[in-house]
Amino acid sequence: MIQIKKGYYINLNYRVDRREKIEIQLKKVGLDGIVERFSAVDGNSKFGQSVKCLPHTIEWYSVAKAALSSHRAVIQKAKEQNLENIMILEDDCLFYDRQYTSEYIKAHNFINWPEGLTVNSMDTINAALEQLENFPDWEIPFLGCTILPLEKNIPINLVAPNLGKINSAISCHAYVVNNNAYDRLLDWSLKELNQPVFNCYRDWE
Repeated sequence: MIQIKKGYYINLNYRVDRREKIEIQLKKVGLDGIVERFSAVDGNSKFGQSVKCLPHTIEWYSVAKAALSSHRAVIQKAKEQNLENIMILEDDCLFYDRQYTSEYIKAHNFINWPEGLTVNSMDTINAALEQLENFPDWEIPFLGCTILPLEKNIPINLVAPNLGKINSAISCHAYVVNNNAYDRLLDWSLKELNQPVFNCYRDWE
């Protein structure tokens, strides 16, 4: 099984509430010895902590840039530490158990998805990491994401029991980056820092 030996959760200094919640979860699922806190870049600093970021406003772009800068800084740190891979979490991600009913599977147009599948976050992650060994060139497995485009159901092509191949997605609240993707992702994110992109690797191919 592919081993994840290091991870970071991204957290703003003043969001102590989120820090406490994510650390409770990390301890519960056994990741507290692997994942540690990374101080996030603050995009709200010049607007105030309670600012509401409406899409495509100056505040929104500032927060978007800060979010991408935070993720990029974690990846840069992983490269500098010569880590084989890195788990990256945001401080509001959730680990949970869920049973996928036949109605849910049909509604989301999942392909080859076993009916009644019960998903435990860490069991699924560990199984996926084991299956990932069959894909030696793996780069960025998402532990959760929103599949694009949003306006229609997109089939998930299962390439292994716990691995699905998708073409486009957003959300970077929980994912892993392999060391073979560090440079490419650092280059890509640097180009995107001046673009209106918020927590999004949607153009990664």
